[in-house]
Amino acid sequence: MGPREVLAHIAGWAAEATMRIPQVIAGSPPLIYTDAAQHAAVDDAFNAAVILMLGNQSFEQVSSILQESHQHFNNMFQAQDEKLFVPGSYVYERLKLVIDHHLQHAQELNELS
Repeated sequence: MGPREVLAHIAGWAAEATMRIPQVIAGSPPLIYTDAAQHAAVDDAFNAAVILMLGNQSFEQVSSILQESHQHFNNMFQAQDEKLFVPGSYVYERLKLVIDHHLQHAQELNELS
């Protein structure tokens, strides 16, 4: 997976989280996997769909999509009650996972250059 695909992957998951997190806050159950194999299969299918939708868009176009997706993600979090951002809460733990995942991809991209 090259830099363009990594950006698309991050944008796709940001869009998914922007939709799902408010639903969970409103009372919908969070997505729970039965085991690691199911988790990997669902994530792989989602990632493949994002890359497929990417098509032949340029790096610059994908970068723009990521910036827009990231802005929606930030706006969604800023609209939430600060009381949700405590260790152990769904919002806090999900945001922590997102940050860790982005840092992992940033490190991978740095290693490519």
